[in-house]
Amino acid sequence: MYTKEMKEIACNVCLDNSEKVQIEITEKQYGMGDKFIYFECSNCGTLQITNIPKNLANYYPSNYYSFKTPLKNQSQSFKDWRSEQALKHSFGDKGIVTKLISYISSKPEPWISRYGSKFNLSNKILDVGCGAGHLLYRMQSVGFKNLLGIDPFIEKETVNNNGLSIKALDFYSISEQFDFIMFHHSFEHMDNPISVFAHLKTVLVKNGFALIRIPVADSYAYKKYGVNWANLDAPRHLFLHTKKGIKILCEQAKLELLDIFCDAPDFGISVSEIYQKGISLIEYNKGGYDNMFTNEMKKEFNSLTNKLNVNMEGDCACFLVKN
Repeated sequence: MYTKEMKEIACNVCLDNSEKVQIEITEKQYGMGDKFIYFECSNCGTLQITNIPKNLANYYPSNYYSFKTPLKNQSQSFKDWRSEQALKHSFGDKGIVTKLISYISSKPEPWISRYGSKFNLSNKILDVGCGAGHLLYRMQSVGFKNLLGIDPFIEKETVNNNGLSIKALDFYSISEQFDFIMFHHSFEHMDNPISVFAHLKTVLVKNGFALIRIPVADSYAYKKYGVNWANLDAPRHLFLHTKKGIKILCEQAKLELLDIFCDAPDFGISVSEIYQKGISLIEYNKGGYDNMFTNEMKKEFNSLTNKLNVNMEGDCACFLVKN
């Protein structure tokens, strides 16, 4: 895992100049086998790639999971309607119908349950690294009207019949201000986090919020699986941040960190187990490995993940930031 000591390399998060440990990490999701050198900051713990590939876009093929076009059903099923009503309730609609439906529906994602009430249907919202815009389509369906999604790696821009735009832009192309800016597993794909936070400061309205959901290196899964940790995802994940590192970035940009909680799915455990056996994710998904995990093992992965999240050791975390 650790290949050699590196001297006087500045961390791109906390700017620490002490010795760093160099780590060789292999691309495992698509089984390309390409190797990349990362280093781990001895101060804030952030893992960061030493040299960003010039052909980085090649590692986001057209079948990349977030680029799949959202399904557009001709008619809405009762299940879809029920899910939509529960989502409305989580985003602050306290009507009798949405309240009753929320009791009999599966709960939305943890970040929505925790922070949904901070959103307002009139908010101007930006989703950075939105892929095909799955989340924004859901938010539009419950009444949000002022939504924009950006992703520099999408093949084409789209505008749906209700005016929802998904644009092929990077974050620095944005100059207008927003009430709420979201980074759902996109911030780890972005270079120069100090500059990203500085720009975030300028494009958030006063008292506006940012939501940052990322894999975190200060986690049980990274400690246990090392270079086989699923969420390393080299070279797409340029940075594997830590809770300490995000706190430092907020302080540097004069942003207020309001809340942190772990919201990892059991992907971080189960896929790390797959990688540890020398199997790429794309190979596993093709089938033929049905006997790798018993139902009991899957339950154990889920139970362990839930426990780790409660203990703030999950390998994904959500940060709520205020300007």
